[in-house]
Amino acid sequence: MAILMIFDKDNIHADPEKEYRGCWKKGYVVEVFEDGKPYVNPPTAPFVILEVTGVTKAQAEQYMASWTRVVDYSVIARNVPQDGWRLEIKSTNPNVSGKGHLTRAMVEGFIQRWNGSVAAFVNNSVRFDISIYLVATSEKFWGRNVSSIVFSETSYNQTTGVHRISANYGAVAVPPGVTLDEFEEQFARAVTEHGGTVVSNSGGVIVFDLNRDTVINAFRDDVKESVTNTVCRRQKYLDPAFVDAIIAAGRVMTVTGAQVLGYVRDRLVE
Repeated sequence: MAILMIFDKDNIHADPEKEYRGCWKKGYVVEVFEDGKPYVNPPTAPFVILEVTGVTKAQAEQYMASWTRVVDYSVIARNVPQDGWRLEIKSTNPNVSGKGHLTRAMVEGFIQRWNGSVAAFVNNSVRFDISIYLVATSEKFWGRNVSSIVFSETSYNQTTGVHRISANYGAVAVPPGVTLDEFEEQFARAVTEHGGTVVSNSGGVIVFDLNRDTVINAFRDDVKESVTNTVCRRQKYLDPAFVDAIIAAGRVMTVTGAQVLGYVRDRLVE
C-alpha cells in the first residue's frame, strides 16, 4: 500500500503564469510514503491522506511528476555555401488549451545572443536563421564578452564542415600578474574547451578550426535547455471534489489502485 499526502486547497499568485507553474493546488500529491510510515492522524489542513491498496510507493510517485516542456528541432532549409541554417523549434507536449506552448518571447532574445534571428513565428513554433560562423563568434558560444576580439573566417570546407577562424585578441588587456605566455594559453585553452583545434597562436592572433556539428550542437543544446522548464508543478492531480470527500471522511480515506484512477486528472488533456 502507498500513502499519499495531498494538498487540500488552491494557493494563488498575482501572476497567473507563476501560479500555474509553481503554486500548490487542490489535489496535488505532496509526498508519497510506504505503508507503515507514521503521519499525524488525523492529518490537519492543508493536507489529507489517501491510502491506496495494491499500489507501491514507486508506482504512486508518478503523481508527483511536474509537467515539463519538451522541445524538438527540425531543419527547414540550408544554405550550404554559406553554412546557413533555418531551423524550427517547437514544444512537443502542450495541452489542448494551449498551455505549454512555445512563444516567440521565450526564445528570441536568447537566439539573438547567439547571433541568430527569428524569421517567423506560428502557434507553438519559432523559425529562425543562423550562420555557423556567426554562431561560432557569438558571446553565447564563448560564454564571455567578445566585443574586443576581431574574428574573421579564413576558410570553410563545405564537405567536412570545418571552419577555419582567425581571432585577433590584441585589444584585450592582459590581466595583472599574468604573463604573455599564460595569456595566450588561456585563449588556446578556451578554443579546445569549446571543441576547436588550435592551428596557430602568436602575436595576439589565434587561428583555429571548428566543425559545424560542434557549433550547432552547442547552440541547439543551449536554446533547448533555456525553454525546457516547468509548465506546471504537477502534471497529474486528484479531482478536487474527491479531495472534498476525503476531508468529509475525516481527512483519511482508503481506496484501491483501480478506484483512485477514476479520480486522476491530467493537465495535458485539459
